[in-house]
Amino acid sequence: MKGITVKEALHVLAEHQVSLLGGGGGLNRMITSVSVFELAEWDQVSWLCGGELILSTLNMFSCTDEILAALAAFNKHHTAAVLVHPGAKARTELDPAIISQADAWELPILTVHRDVAYASIMGCVYGHILNKQAVQLARSQEINKALTNILISGGKVESIVQMLSNILKKPVAIFNEVDKIIAHNAYADWGQSIVDALSLEKEEKYGQAALKAPALNKDNLFRRELEIDRTLYQLTFYKVFFNQDYLGCIMTGDQTERAEDELDAGLELDGLYHAATAWSLIEMAARAATESQEKQLQAFFTDLLNDNFETEDALNIRAHHFGVSTAGRYNVVVIDIDEFEQYCLKNRKKGEAHIQKIKADLGRIINWSFAKLHAKSTILPVSDCFVVISDADQHNVNSYYQDLAELCRNIQQEILRKIPGITVTIGIGSRQTALSSLARSYEEAKKAIRIGGKVFGPDRSYFYEDMGIYNILVAKSPQELQDNYLYELEKIVRLFNLSDNRDNSLLDTLEAYLDCQGSLQNSARALDIHPNTVLYRIQKAKTVLDPSYFSNCDKQLQLHVLLKMRRMLY
Repeated sequence: MKGITVKEALHVLAEHQVSLLGGGGGLNRMITSVSVFELAEWDQVSWLCGGELILSTLNMFSCTDEILAALAAFNKHHTAAVLVHPGAKARTELDPAIISQADAWELPILTVHRDVAYASIMGCVYGHILNKQAVQLARSQEINKALTNILISGGKVESIVQMLSNILKKPVAIFNEVDKIIAHNAYADWGQSIVDALSLEKEEKYGQAALKAPALNKDNLFRRELEIDRTLYQLTFYKVFFNQDYLGCIMTGDQTERAEDELDAGLELDGLYHAATAWSLIEMAARAATESQEKQLQAFFTDLLNDNFETEDALNIRAHHFGVSTAGRYNVVVIDIDEFEQYCLKNRKKGEAHIQKIKADLGRIINWSFAKLHAKSTILPVSDCFVVISDADQHNVNSYYQDLAELCRNIQQEILRKIPGITVTIGIGSRQTALSSLARSYEEAKKAIRIGGKVFGPDRSYFYEDMGIYNILVAKSPQELQDNYLYELEKIVRLFNLSDNRDNSLLDTLEAYLDCQGSLQNSARALDIHPNTVLYRIQKAKTVLDPSYFSNCDKQLQLHVLLKMRRMLY
């Protein structure tokens, strides 16, 4: 608290017979200093810095218009109030027009008995300001000491909230960056009503909205009113940042009818500031621990993707250490920055800090997007791409792929909106049923980018399983070509085996059907069976295989080639 309100000043100056003449609407203006003004040049007030209690006889002005002009200048410079001293030759009262204008401006005009000296008024006002500052400093130190003890003892945000609420005697709540209350202390029943109402709110009125709300001052404050059961509450929010990351906000609340007498804005601001600092320090410690764990986990997945584990036992031991299931369902998503080397060359004058900021912004967008998918994910930043290992174990395969496709579109749109000049191509590997198979999904995701980028263009998302015959044709060696054929064919054979058709009749019939370009009669003659038998088997095959094998030309060609190759590979 830097000063006292005009209302408080009237109270402490009552013994000096100070009273209010007009401008009662401005009693909450803050007095931070006292100045004497006896200049006839009313426009020479540039030395005023706001918050002054002006002491003046107004005897230097010859008419009402000059007095009004002087008061207008005071008001423009945010003067707290004007105290008119009668002096030896003073007028006994002010023109009603002056009082009326003071009311309109809400500029308090005070008066005092002629026997009271300026020194008495100054001493009284400054004494009260200093006393109030001393009280506030003591209480601020109390908050700082309590928060220090919380940090030393390894306390959490819940401890911060409880301490601040007890000192301010108000409800306090902390919201995270997505508007969720993560800790609160109601203090009283009416405080619990505030917390309950905010917990149920669906509209964005705080949290993320705080980033768009104009701060009341440089201290990142903003306020709003909340009505509950016809009772109005005044809520104060303090936006908290860690480095450049928005953590959320800390809220205090009060009943509006109490606020005018009991609201100590200075103490509240100090409390919010100290609490924000403590929250940031707790967050720093938590992030340091998390970062260490994440680096170890990233190293584990990097080894896994590069197939660096010599034995299955070694993989299982490390997976168990990190709490990663070896029998879940995972898939790999590679988010490749298009032409990133050219972008770096083009923007080299901006320095390495600019490039690192671009990658940090990309990482935040990707991390936030996958968090909304409600899937556990680990993000590995690589030189010109991000690799995401997504745990899809709790998701239906069809809905998961649909959600993943939508998520990839959102990532690309968000990058386009927030990072001009940057686009990404996204490759999605197939979902694997074992952790040890992630290297396969990783290679598939990279192939999907390579194929999709060449055939269809960049700045899009590609599922490996949608690449059809191209999946086989991108092999770099005869051995890789054979491996690709075997892998794709084994998936087809496995599906038919699961459908209890292990005599390969469906595979033979399907191959003949494709050879005959979908003719039932020609297929029946080639197999020496009845056309109805061919029809039955094809319908059965369609229930086993993905429908895209029959509706997509590339996928159908892939299936046809695989069926031909099985005779050579088995």
